[in-house]
Amino acid sequence: MDVVQAIEDGRATVDWVLIKSEYAGYKLRISVMKDALKVDNVRQPATAIELQRVADRLGAMLLTPKVADLIWLQAGRLGTQFNPVINHRYPGDAKSTIVAMMAADHVSKLVDEKVRSVEGAGKLVASVGKYWVLTNELLKGKYGSAQACNYGWHSHGAPYRAVTLGLHVWQPIGLAHNNLHVDPSQVIRLMHRTAFLTCPGCKEEIVDLRLVASDATYAKLINHEGPLKVLRQPGVPDPKIVA
Repeated sequence: MDVVQAIEDGRATVDWVLIKSEYAGYKLRISVMKDALKVDNVRQPATAIELQRVADRLGAMLLTPKVADLIWLQAGRLGTQFNPVINHRYPGDAKSTIVAMMAADHVSKLVDEKVRSVEGAGKLVASVGKYWVLTNELLKGKYGSAQACNYGWHSHGAPYRAVTLGLHVWQPIGLAHNNLHVDPSQVIRLMHRTAFLTCPGCKEEIVDLRLVASDATYAKLINHEGPLKVLRQPGVPDPKIVA
């Protein structure tokens, strides 16, 4: 499916909500998608390339692992956290089927059930899936300029440590896939590039999230590694530069 075209055609559901980050006296308000993007009421999976193209269309950028953690934490404060859909046992089957082997519309319906269970419709919710993310680890992968990184599936009972102390995920920072990989667990969730920064003793100002991410003073507001060196998905030219 061409998700960018679906957005152009008005078939996509994209809702934003502000979340907060604080570090060393600095405060940042970030607009993130309340839920994964839906087309015709289905959470559509995407390759990392497709996700970047959607981000370009919406004036957004891929999440960082830290922002994915912030989404989980702030959904927790709202009471709209739930365990991710990792597998599912169909009636009559002896074994569970993993998400990667399931149809996207079925996975989306299972996530809808989770959303309803926490009365999360129209609110910030988590965990709706895994995300293609931006991290400096993208510079180290075996796929070079075609490298992708996934992260997420937050859960209190997950076995792996998140980048934020005390949180856990089923999918830690992963470099197993290139930018063409797709399965129903890899949903479309982004953060808008327009954000709101407050420095100590100053008034809030509108900033470009790319500048925040790459700045030595502000970067830890959205990136656990410090300044982010990879500001868009590798292998996808910036349309503004190409033009």
